[in-house]
Amino acid sequence: VLRDMTHPEGGFYSAEDADSLSVDPDHTDKSEKTKGKVEGAFYAWKFKEIETLLTGEIGELFAYRYGLSPKGNVEYDPFNEFKGENILWMAHTLNETAKKFNKPLKEVEQQLTEGKKILFDVRKKRPRPHLDDKIITSWNGLMISALTRGYQVLGDEPYLDAAKRAAKFIRSRLYDPEKKQLYRSWRRDETHVLGMAGDYAFLIQGLIDLYESDFDLEWLDWAMELADEQLSRFYDSLHGGFFMTEANHDKHLIIRIKEEHDNVIPAAGSVATLNFLRLSGYGDRSDFKKAAEKTLKSFVPKIRQNPEAFTQMLVTMNFALAKPVQVIIAGSMDDNETRDMLKKIRAISISGSISGSIPGMTIFLVSNDADRARLKKYLSFVESIKQIDNKATAYVCKDYKCSKPVTNPDMLLNLLKNNTPAK
Repeated sequence: VLRDMTHPEGGFYSAEDADSLSVDPDHTDKSEKTKGKVEGAFYAWKFKEIETLLTGEIGELFAYRYGLSPKGNVEYDPFNEFKGENILWMAHTLNETAKKFNKPLKEVEQQLTEGKKILFDVRKKRPRPHLDDKIITSWNGLMISALTRGYQVLGDEPYLDAAKRAAKFIRSRLYDPEKKQLYRSWRRDETHVLGMAGDYAFLIQGLIDLYESDFDLEWLDWAMELADEQLSRFYDSLHGGFFMTEANHDKHLIIRIKEEHDNVIPAAGSVATLNFLRLSGYGDRSDFKKAAEKTLKSFVPKIRQNPEAFTQMLVTMNFALAKPVQVIIAGSMDDNETRDMLKKIRAISISGSISGSIPGMTIFLVSNDADRARLKKYLSFVESIKQIDNKATAYVCKDYKCSKPVTNPDMLLNLLKNNTPAK
């Protein structure tokens, strides 16, 4: 995605085709070099082609590691699209490969890396699949969340940088700050369709995740602004829940419907409800909390009848039933102790590695006086959040009552353990 499906200024494109023009690498088909569009043509390989490109031992290593066969390696091919083709997959681990050929692991890794580069350079010369280069707000919101979670787990800065660039792209190309209006898609400076509930919901989710990654308050501020707009534009104040479209979205719409079931992509209402609960923990927003609770109550009969259709709403309900936990760290992102504390928090919030995650947790970082001044609108007691002995200092607050501050990541871990729900 970062290599092939990202706009130079940061937004993510929608899709690439599965099929592309197939070129006969051996030129054995004398009638025509190009055979037309074929499923997976860009990615699949003839065994002889790889054998020619990767000669000697490196080819044998490659074939074993990635499960290649002279007859092709696609076992289930109902439409007969991959006859004689090989799709690279990790048939054997690196350790298994090293053991098979009685070679040092590092040497095996080096040779496989060399082989992949050779094939990659050849593949670049093939006709590429068609790129759908429109940029959709909701899908970009999902990508921002995915990349920020990847950054939180792996610590890879390029993931965080890509997420920030995508957020900035949407703000500059798909958002009208005067009207506080999101638009649904952009392509070549054209954007006409008003944003739908999913565009607001997934972008807000991405912005909250982005704030919890780099703790730049501009993301939290924008998430709050968008949530205000979603509440006024899409919320059903009579029955709870969120309409897919604004009242003035399209004069030809007969009715305004709600997307309720969580499918491959969660329903906008489920994500919006969780966003409102998360943001109410940041800004003590009773209006957000009431809207979320009313929506959850409206879903209870449906969830009881068919729970598997409301998986994301059940996640949201789990969050709502937990008591709010605020973790506030006074420290700099450049400080190792601050980063260690954040690792401890993320180990629980993402993987549930202790005894379960903390569903109602929100995280603040107070890194300097400028942050403290801006955070006053979210935390009335922020003036009392100070570093002790110039060390990164953590405060764990539950039901708006804070524990004594700690300056040791393990002490923070113990405090968080006491706030994980019983299984």
